[in-house]
Formats: sequence, C-alpha cells, structure tokens
Amino acid sequence: MNKKMLPDFYGILEVQHYIKGRIRLKVNSLIQDDEKAKELVGKLASLNGIEDISVNTLIGSVLIKFSEEVVDPITLIGAVPVSYTHLRAHETELHL
Repeated sequence: MNKKMLPDFYGILEVQHYIKGRIRLKVNSLIQDDEKAKELVGKLASLNGIEDISVNTLIGSVLIKFSEEVVDPITLIGAVPVSYTHLRAHETELHL
C-alpha cells in the first residue's frame, strides 16, 4: 500500500507521511488540546500491533509506529474518532 491509496481529508484528517510500519497524521482538532490528544493515544494504544504513538499538539501531528502484519494503516485512520475530525467553533484560518 502507498500513501496515495490512503484516505485523506484536507484540513481535517490528513496523511502527511506513510512508510511501512509508520504513519504521520495531521489532525487539526488536536491543536492545543492536550486532553483530546491523551484520549486519542489511549484509543490507539488499545489496538493490537501499535508499537509507539507520539502527538504534537502544537501542530496537530500524530506519529504512529505499528506492525503491518497485525494492523493496517486504514484501520489506524479509522480509529480516529469522528468527533476529532470536526472543526471546533473557535478554530480560525490560523489553525487551518
């Protein structure tokens, strides 16, 4: 599988980078939201095959290292709750 085959929702949930066993997502609703980031880490960590998760709430970046023999990247993208993919009322063009 390559990056072009993965779902990408510009400005909401984007696949920034993908190589086998490593994916970086951009989730704008995580910007400056440590609580939501902790919830997402907990949700992703509960999946089999996850090796490491790193979230940067300054830019809304999520780096996931995983075993592709156990979990595929589409499942990881689908694990991001729908509520995280909606813009918050206070977000401005600065965040987009």
